[in-house]
Amino acid sequence: MPAWYRACFAAAAVVCAAVILGGFELGAAKGAGRVLPGPRYQVSVIGNSPTGWTTVPLSQFRLWQASFVREDGLFMFFGLLVATCFIALLDLRVDRPLIIAGVVAMAGMFALNIVRLTAIAYFPADFDSLHLGTGATLFSWAGLLLAGLVVGGGAYAAIDRQR
Repeated sequence: MPAWYRACFAAAAVVCAAVILGGFELGAAKGAGRVLPGPRYQVSVIGNSPTGWTTVPLSQFRLWQASFVREDGLFMFFGLLVATCFIALLDLRVDRPLIIAGVVAMAGMFALNIVRLTAIAYFPADFDSLHLGTGATLFSWAGLLLAGLVVGGGAYAAIDRQR
């Protein structure tokens, strides 16, 4: 593989790592939030309190939710992983259109996650569903389908170009 192509993949990996590490530096946490009647906002974080759930004001609730979802930056790597797998499995030479397909898949995964995070922000009562439940599952399958279609289409076109 030419040095230019290796540099492109390395740059993509560095950008992904910077987003993930930046998210963790800004603060990431494992936990959950819930909205009770009233409304009362509660968060549960490992080591937060012996009771498990802590009542917080809405502003703090939103900050905790942002901390919980920052860990999802790892999904950016999925587009790069799918592209690499297609290239390796089909024994393709890396060329500019194939790199563009990989970058578009990564951007698509990132955009889809932004849509999910926006839904969580607009519908805090559905946080559990969108972050852990059915909504999270649907977004995961949509991401898999999106990345597969984009990179698969790029790989299919590369087969025709290269053989």
